Amino acid sequence: MTAAETGRPEQAPHARRFLRTPGDVQRFFWLVFFVPVNLLFPAALFALVPIQPALDSAPYVVVAVKAAYFLMVGFGVLSLRTVWQPLDDLPSRTAVWGYRLAGSLSIAALLVVHAGSAYQFGRVEREINRNMLSANKALPITPQAGLRVDRVKLERREWIYASTLTQQLAAQIDRAKFGAAVRPVLAGVICADAWQRRLLGLGIRIRYVYRDRNGEPVVDEVFERGTCPGKI
Repeated sequence: MTAAETGRPEQAPHARRFLRTPGDVQRFFWLVFFVPVNLLFPAALFALVPIQPALDSAPYVVVAVKAAYFLMVGFGVLSLRTVWQPLDDLPSRTAVWGYRLAGSLSIAALLVVHAGSAYQFGRVEREINRNMLSANKALPITPQAGLRVDRVKLERREWIYASTLTQQLAAQIDRAKFGAAVRPVLAGVICADAWQRRLLGLGIRIRYVYRDRNGEPVVDEVFERGTCPGKI
């Protein structure tokens, strides 16, 4: 049964019922589309860019940021589609097409300009996680009797090498003497290794943790930027 037969006015789509005048189009464009897409979402998303996520949670943070970026673009496309409804009854078609063009350029800017920033976010953290996984494929190993080199770990902004003294107990070790003996050796290893120097240059701390055969801590040596003067 048609609207003419029932005597009731034909129900227009929701968007068309709302966008009845150029003023409606203007309010929708600025309040629903332009402000959220071009101001609020980018401000919220790229305020995260200077943040350095903890290395052990970086993959999740990076995924969340990229998901927010695509949500922002999707919201923009869906919002702009509302302005793209048939608006033949509007007297100011030029203004409507002006808003449509401005909206299209806004979404293009989001895709082209901000996509690079969203991709670059967490790039260093992703690289560090990949290298940790690669290093751990060959670990643990026993380079010499009584010493086991365990898997590399990431915590906060630290790259951690863990080793176990498999034939000793912490109570049997002079910890101060052991630390004084291994620290210069470890510093030499770090300064001779391009990857570890790069970590220090990025502001990532390197820790060498030694434990006894029962897992009790023996020595925990931390190295930061400046360990290798002239090389970072």
